Amino acid sequence: MVRVIREWLGWVFLATCVALIVYSVLPSESLAQPSETTLPQATPTEVSAATTVPPSPSTPPNPSAAAPVATTPTVSTHPEPTFKPVAAALPLTLEISAPGTGFQSIRRQFGVPVRQECDKASTICQLTPPEVTLDDLARVYWWSERAQFANPGQGTVYVYGHTCRTCPSAFNSLQTLAGLEGKVTQKVTTPNGTFTYLLARTDSILKAEMGSRVDLYGTPQQVNADLVDITCFVRVDKQPADHVFVAWWKLLSVS
Repeated sequence: MVRVIREWLGWVFLATCVALIVYSVLPSESLAQPSETTLPQATPTEVSAATTVPPSPSTPPNPSAAAPVATTPTVSTHPEPTFKPVAAALPLTLEISAPGTGFQSIRRQFGVPVRQECDKASTICQLTPPEVTLDDLARVYWWSERAQFANPGQGTVYVYGHTCRTCPSAFNSLQTLAGLEGKVTQKVTTPNGTFTYLLARTDSILKAEMGSRVDLYGTPQQVNADLVDITCFVRVDKQPADHVFVAWWKLLSVS
């Protein structure tokens, strides 16, 4: 009996050794799992592309995800300064100055308010300030059919003045403002307050084109100025003056 048991154990031992040898020599591919159960690894490109795709409508929202926040304009803790209210009144004096620029300052009194004069036959309207006396030429004139000097304003204020080569006139030096934009101030005083303006731009305009210039006589948005000064343009060559010189101003302060 003992001999039979020993022979049986020997055969078991031999079978185990053969199984181990066969396992060690088989190719590793034969032991891999089926390909359909292998999970592919995502490449960096696939991951970045997935983040740009919005979630499907059927996907429930993630409560822990940060909700998009609507952007709103930043409210400044230092609001823009507001000018004090000033009731409308007839202007008294005008002063234009630009220290350090060489500009010849203008200090003038206002004359009577002026209005357009229209020719009913030709439907042409003109505005010509008084020009009979030297005192007329020395004054500036507010166009009463447009906005008044007041705050809040109701549009663009217009001021006219004469220019003359041979006699002193209110706006003789106005055309030398060209090139001084942002460097010149104008102060207009009324019984109710003082309005200070900063020169925004200048231009020389053909008289025949004045009526069609929306930046001159258009809406306040088209004119884009709080005050406009207009005078005849005196040419250096002393030829007939067929242009006007225009200066546009923006309100800087009210006191």
